[in-house]
Amino acid sequence: MRRHRPLFAPPPPPAPPPDPLWQRTFGFAGRWARRLCLGVGALVLISVALVALSALQFGREETEPLPEHFALYIDLDAPLTEQTVAASFSAPFAPPAPTLRAVVDAVDTAAKDARVTGIVLRLRGGGQYMALAQAEELRAAVERFRAAGKTTRVYATSWDGGIAPYRLASAFEEIWVQPMGVVSIGGLRAEIPFAREALDAIGVRAQMYQRKEYKSAYESLTRKSMSDKSREELTSILEDIGARVGPEVERARGMESGAFKALVNQALFTAPEALEAGLVTHADYADRMVDAVEAEVVCAEEGIAPQDCPAPEGPGSLEPPEGFVWLESYLADVLPEDEGPSFLPERKLEAMADEDAGEPRVALIYVTGVIVSGDEEGGGPDAVMGEPVAAAREIAGAILDATTDGRYGAIVLRVDSPGGSPAASETIARAVEMAQERADLPVVVSMGPVAASGGYWVSAPADHIFADATTLTGSIGVVGGKISLGGLWEHILIRWDGVQWGENAGMWSGNAAFTRAQEARVGAMLDAVYDAFIARVAKGRNIEPDQVEAMAKGRVWTGAQAAERGLVDEIGGLAEALDYAAVKAGAEEGRAGARVDVFPRPLSGLEQIMKLLEGGATALEAQGVLARALSLRGWHLQGTLAYEPARVR
Repeated sequence: MRRHRPLFAPPPPPAPPPDPLWQRTFGFAGRWARRLCLGVGALVLISVALVALSALQFGREETEPLPEHFALYIDLDAPLTEQTVAASFSAPFAPPAPTLRAVVDAVDTAAKDARVTGIVLRLRGGGQYMALAQAEELRAAVERFRAAGKTTRVYATSWDGGIAPYRLASAFEEIWVQPMGVVSIGGLRAEIPFAREALDAIGVRAQMYQRKEYKSAYESLTRKSMSDKSREELTSILEDIGARVGPEVERARGMESGAFKALVNQALFTAPEALEAGLVTHADYADRMVDAVEAEVVCAEEGIAPQDCPAPEGPGSLEPPEGFVWLESYLADVLPEDEGPSFLPERKLEAMADEDAGEPRVALIYVTGVIVSGDEEGGGPDAVMGEPVAAAREIAGAILDATTDGRYGAIVLRVDSPGGSPAASETIARAVEMAQERADLPVVVSMGPVAASGGYWVSAPADHIFADATTLTGSIGVVGGKISLGGLWEHILIRWDGVQWGENAGMWSGNAAFTRAQEARVGAMLDAVYDAFIARVAKGRNIEPDQVEAMAKGRVWTGAQAAERGLVDEIGGLAEALDYAAVKAGAEEGRAGARVDVFPRPLSGLEQIMKLLEGGATALEAQGVLARALSLRGWHLQGTLAYEPARVR
């Protein structure tokens, strides 16, 4: 129907002219972008809601009870982490890897658990990702398990990961390899690329200075080959590790003295050759091992001892294996800790808070990764790409929180760090001193694979230091300097120009080399940091500075060598450190009689969601927060570094 205008109504306004083409084009793009953002935001909120509902529903479900008898199955396909690491931006939905502590605690608990008949460990990829020190701690747990009279089996398609995984395997009663697999134990090797000539060719100059002669962290940039001191240091480390691993394997496998070194020199074995040499006990298939384990579980149910259990006959079964309980299920059942496979054990832990108010408590705090201040926005233990950093602000805060809480009888610092900023290291060391002085709390350090340079700086004030025999520690020294790109710019015909106020305003510029005066100031700074490092160690270890100087000079020691020199007190892993601290806290039976709480307490899945909703996460953090919840559960350094990037495989 046609609509009529009133007779005396004003004429309609003229139609506006059409918008210019550019305005119509960009207006459409802007509207499309707004709608896209709204859609993405809606999807994020819907995802958060679904995750929250799923988590709540999962939290209401009761876990299925474990069978009366079973074998504990541990499947490792990646390095064990020291602490639970947030999902990375590159792999946001990958499940968190098990921590070393979780695996060791599971094995120790299973040793006393009447339901567990044995342990089966599968090392995928031949265990080539395994660090020597972590293999040492796992090996000790397996030996404790065997001492309880239970069976142990380990399987790999090929043992081609080198010495570290075989060191672990040697502690097992049965070592299995696939018939077409190999055993490769070629020894230990440390090699370093040297880029001095390549840098010279492109006009890049590395001006790096060290205190003192063994501090070789950046020789690869300043030299064309290994220095004599560096070669001496690395040779000493490898010889010490070899001298300890060899007899250890020989005792476990019943070999004569020197036999393992002869096998190492042969290096590579086929499965039949390895069986003949005594390196493995079975060159057979995984299904055959599964059948043997299932038969053993059946025997346990019938009250037959493992040694009297008949071997299975016939071909392996094609049915899914029974009688196995996976590590994650076992942890959820027996270890209500904050390092369990989901956020549910955290809730159990909080529910127990009132019940065990009088139980001795130990605070466990991790110093994992490169040590940074953490003062910058976003500083914290989880880097964007999933690699942990040790943020001094957070670690020192955790130490002080445990100190002022009033319920904790001891603190354990687990250190796996090559070092980093001296100032950040000193922040952590000072927090340790405050715990000792203001609350009379004993602080115990457990060193992981590496606790060198700044990692040793934070350890030195502790009351008692544990290290694995193959830990790399020491490196009491400092490096500093910069890389100048001035020659590179000339090569590619780029000219830099500028103005400045102050004669040394460009001191840290990467476009020009240090002047002699600037070099002198850098040298003075390094001397001051080195002297402070020596003083910190002398005070913490209660020895004279001259004695520290004789062991320092930037030299790296194995844990065993450090123990001989008084830089650490005792050889042992995290389990031994927790036992020691628990006794100090009042638990006579060690960590089994104490409650161990991780500081700062990891966020649960729902708490991570709330952090996201409250706007406390950046855009890059958001994806990791959602991924961690779904699984139910560039730092910049300038100036000086107390750093030692050393790893031995």
